[in-house]
Amino acid sequence: MSKPSFRIVLVWALFIAAPLVHAQATVEEALALDIEQMLGGEPFLVGDTQIGSAWVIGEMFTLREFRPIWTIDPRNLNDLVALIAEAPSVGLDAEDYHEEALVALRSELEAAAAPDPRLVADLELLATDALMRLAYHRYYGKIDPVSLDADWNIDKPLPGPDPIAGIEAALRENRLLERMRALDPPAFFYDNFKTALARYRAFADWGGWEPVPAGPTLHAGDRGSRVVALRQRLAVTEDLPTSASPDSTEFDTEVEEGVKRFQARHHLTADGVVGPATLKELNVPVKGRIDQIRVNLERARWIGSESPKKAVVVNIAAFRVQVFDGGQVVWTTRVQVGKEYRKTPIFRGKMTYLQFNPTWTVPPTILRKDILPKAISDPEYLTKRGFEILDGAGNRVDPASLDWSRLTPQNFPYILRQGPGPTNAMGLVKFMFPNPHFVFLHDTVSRSKFGAEVRTFSSGCIRVEHPMDLAEVVLADPEQWSRARIDELVETGQTRNVFLDDPLPVYLVYWTAGIDGEGRVVFWRDVYGRDGAILEELNEEFRPSPRIVTTIRGDG
Repeated sequence: MSKPSFRIVLVWALFIAAPLVHAQATVEEALALDIEQMLGGEPFLVGDTQIGSAWVIGEMFTLREFRPIWTIDPRNLNDLVALIAEAPSVGLDAEDYHEEALVALRSELEAAAAPDPRLVADLELLATDALMRLAYHRYYGKIDPVSLDADWNIDKPLPGPDPIAGIEAALRENRLLERMRALDPPAFFYDNFKTALARYRAFADWGGWEPVPAGPTLHAGDRGSRVVALRQRLAVTEDLPTSASPDSTEFDTEVEEGVKRFQARHHLTADGVVGPATLKELNVPVKGRIDQIRVNLERARWIGSESPKKAVVVNIAAFRVQVFDGGQVVWTTRVQVGKEYRKTPIFRGKMTYLQFNPTWTVPPTILRKDILPKAISDPEYLTKRGFEILDGAGNRVDPASLDWSRLTPQNFPYILRQGPGPTNAMGLVKFMFPNPHFVFLHDTVSRSKFGAEVRTFSSGCIRVEHPMDLAEVVLADPEQWSRARIDELVETGQTRNVFLDDPLPVYLVYWTAGIDGEGRVVFWRDVYGRDGAILEELNEEFRPSPRIVTTIRGDG
């Protein structure tokens, strides 16, 4: 347990030594003694509710010289209760913020002719703890992503030079709602998740939907009770027009179009046929979809606090890259991402240059696991694919000079580099944002795979379907870097680095829900199986991350 700050100790000494000259001082004294007890390290309860933000509460009340916050000006308490009530709209649980206990204690004090100072102190502590938890969650998220991914490399800066002083000022100036809502992530993606959650909570309030019974694949022209169930299921999520009869047994054109709409929203092949994959998605219950959206709201809270004017966003689960400009999608195309056992990592980087006619220095993992086993079994494999072998000084090594019978992936001392050309794994251009994962966006020779529903084919990098179009958008200089100029450069066959005047933010994210350009709620399959662990922790009791608390305290 860390020691109390100097200013807490000083104010305790000054306050406790001071005479109690009016009734309000008994509340101040109670608060000071309670905080002293909390900072002693033992669990501190208000009724049956444990207070978990001892250090932060101590700092807050020290700034105020132990004057009450919530009972002095009821506007702040009303705003806090409103903020807690809206927590479910951003995928959080209002009971994480003591909603029931806080409302009950407020009612008890309001009903009292002469409020007990002890109860006033309890409300002050309970409300302040609720506020700090809520501020923490809205800014950092409830879950520390490092607990789920040791390679996580996105650290959010503190929300201001002194976040505790900032919140205290907001309370003093009755700006709590404004201050708290400003902690939310950039609206250009967060608001989409909030909209999706509101829509599916409405479906739940209307009773959700019943599953479509299992059976043979359903096609246009089929009839029967399963078609009735299908119509009713599609009607709930508005994939079937309101004019369509929900009780008809016929699989007609309207039903076929409704199935296609559903399939498109769930990123299935939109063929209008209800086979096993479509039936599985149809029968995910409404609670499952709500939880899926909640998981993605939590992910959005991890990603960032700034809203860049322009950014490249790769949604790994959607197999798609988008370019945002001014909060709007201005360009998009399909991508291929890492295989399940070579998952593309989640992180934020800065694109600094493009390389046309790229070379490829094989990363250690791919060298050891993929390339060398083939080269050892067939020494001509490297020559056929344009690889050259380099020693530690960068000198070329003749493959014929090596004793391949003695080489293994574990004792291979050389570097493999593939020169530019038609067999280069990077294709004709790669987009560089230096990172420890050796991951970047690039062209590919494996173009036929873009037609697959699930595009997990790479060793971790992101293969772009229309890379030259992306190059035009990223360079954003039609006079110097027109498409004709880019094509001329590629045709030379010479490797050329083109640096950006301003680094471009790149977000590699994993979102399995969202809103598309037509305002429809869309879902993607959890191809890496990442949603479950997040949902489990979202539903558990909150425990502040020691890593983030250390950052806030300034101990790190």
